[in-house]
This record gives sequence, structure tokens and C-alpha cells, in this order.
Amino acid sequence: QPKKMSRHEGDWTLTTARVLSHLRKLSRVGEPNITAQDQAVIDKVWAHVGVRRDEYDSSGHWKKVAPARREGVRQRLLDGFRDAFRASDPDVARAAFRDKRALREFRRAHLLDWGNRLLAAETASIAPPPPPPP
Repeated sequence: QPKKMSRHEGDWTLTTARVLSHLRKLSRVGEPNITAQDQAVIDKVWAHVGVRRDEYDSSGHWKKVAPARREGVRQRLLDGFRDAFRASDPDVARAAFRDKRALREFRRAHLLDWGNRLLAAETASIAPPPPPPP
């Protein structure tokens, strides 16, 4: 079982909050030429992670994310990063929480792929059952 992240502000700031900031940067909030599809998949990732982009405060921190939610946010981010790097080194996902160079390996294409897979899974789960055979 993975070691639980401490909920101390310093650990949050140095690990998960840094990953959220990278995700925010990749989301390009307010970009004028973002497609509706890209916006939908980016919104899906944020909903899945369980953080609203407006929880980022003006001082450049994610302090508005309540401490009780932080472990779940961290785990969903870690799972998403693991999934994004499924074709390459899975250890990169965990390293992204400790190493800025590893974090930079997660690019916008990974974010969009993650969101597309979340939307596809949601669609598959609500699709009507196939008709019975004749």
C-alpha cells in the first residue's frame, strides 16, 4: 500500500499543489482559440480530479482545496498520470510529484488523452444495452 501523503501544508505545496499548477498551465484557461471538444475533455479531467480551477487563489496557491479532500485529489492525479504514461515508464507518474523534470514530461496531449478516455468511459457506462439477438 502506498504511503499516505502528509496533510501538512509544506508537503501539499511541494507535491500535489505543484502538479495541480502544472495541470492548470496545460489547461490554458481562457485561451481564445481552444476548441469546444478540447474544453470539454479538459473540464472532464478537472471534474474527475475533484478540484475546480477557481480554487487556485490569487497568491498562486491551492490553499482553497480543503485538507480533507487532498489525499483523494492526490490519488486521482497520480492515477491519471500513471494512465497517461501507460505506454512508457509508469514510474514517471510517481516521479512527477517529486521532480520538476518528470512533471514536464506530462504534456497537453496527455491531458487531452486523459480527458478523452474519461469521456469515453462515461459514454460507455451510460450507453443503452445492445438489442437482444433475433
